[in-house]
Amino acid sequence: MTIKIPLANLLNERSTRFGQVSTGLKQPISFLKTSATTKKVFVHLAKNGGGAREYVEKAGLVQISDPNILIPIIHQIFADNEAAVADFKSGKRNADKAFTGFLMKATKGQANPQVALKLLAQELAKLKEN
Repeated sequence: MTIKIPLANLLNERSTRFGQVSTGLKQPISFLKTSATTKKVFVHLAKNGGGAREYVEKAGLVQISDPNILIPIIHQIFADNEAAVADFKSGKRNADKAFTGFLMKATKGQANPQVALKLLAQELAKLKEN
C-alpha cells in the first residue's frame, strides 16, 4: 500500500524524517475496510498518536462482517420496504439489487460487501420460499 503523499505532507509539515514518526502500531490493522481507510488511520495516528482500533471505532471505520448484526438489519430492511419485497417476490427484474443499496445505506457503508451480499442472497431465498 502506498501512503506516500499523506505521509510526505505530514513529514513536511513537521520537518520530520520517517523514522521519527510513531503510529503506535504493534500489529497489522487488518480490521480496516480499505487501503484508503488504512492511509487515513496511519496519518491520524502519526499526527495524534493513540490506538488504531480505538480511532477506527470512534470514527466509524470498522467493517461489519458479523451475521448476527447484519441479518437483523436485513430483516428490518424487508419490513421497511414492503413494495420492494413484493416486487422481488413477483419476480420483477433487478428487484434484488435495491436491497443491496438499502443494506449499505442502513450500515452507512460499513457492511463487508462479500458477507453482506452472501447473507442478503440467503435471506432473499428464504423470502422467496415463503
